[in-house]
Amino acid sequence: MWLRKIVLFTSFILFGGCAIKDNKTDEQTLGMTQRISTNNGLISIMAPLHKNIGPFYTVYRNSEGMGIFWGIQNMMVCKLLISTEAVAIHTFDSAKYLNAKNLKFFEEEIKTKESFYNESFGLTYKKGFLDYIDGVKCRTFIEKTLSQVYPHTINGEKTYTQYYETYCSFHEATNREKPTNMIRMRYEYSFNKNSKAFTDTNKTKQEVLNDIENTFRQDMQAIFSTIKLGMDREKMKKEGLLFDKPYKVQF
Repeated sequence: MWLRKIVLFTSFILFGGCAIKDNKTDEQTLGMTQRISTNNGLISIMAPLHKNIGPFYTVYRNSEGMGIFWGIQNMMVCKLLISTEAVAIHTFDSAKYLNAKNLKFFEEEIKTKESFYNESFGLTYKKGFLDYIDGVKCRTFIEKTLSQVYPHTINGEKTYTQYYETYCSFHEATNREKPTNMIRMRYEYSFNKNSKAFTDTNKTKQEVLNDIENTFRQDMQAIFSTIKLGMDREKMKKEGLLFDKPYKVQF
């Protein structure tokens, strides 16, 4: 469902048109101060449509996570997928980072390591970062190469996508039958070098690419800084896993 939605959404934004509307989205009911939460309550964020994040948006939720889609017409489309399922393949060694010593090792490792490999998904990341999300030390990665996963072309030019991933490990606030103790956030922006953002401007292609990346960074700052995790804060503090530091986008 999410893949079909973003394929349609990409087509609408890059080629012009209007936002997607269906009965599984939340955009018509969200208020300015309302939080969007996964159905299991493991993560919530503020409604992004009131954060100056593009003129187009849609929000999708299910029992295991949520998807948020937004974009700027003829320039870029963006997606954030949040997974909370208790499936080993989605965790990327997440349980390992419930140990403060391992987090410290990762914090040192990112200073010198040139790439990271996620064996579960067969992905190579060109850079790693340590991010503070709701006070939790989380691992963020940038995929090594641009992808061409969406079939849209403009005058023969393919659409490119840059992917990022963030993994957060924490102790849940309640003991459920299938505890996850983690979230995986996969987010991206897509663009086409023959879109009007590139052709109807005096800027160079690199300057437009810089504008796209900077806009995406600002959007992720706006969203991630509002994230709240459904964690056991006392246990996190006791184990040295909770910090009084805000989120600050680094990529």
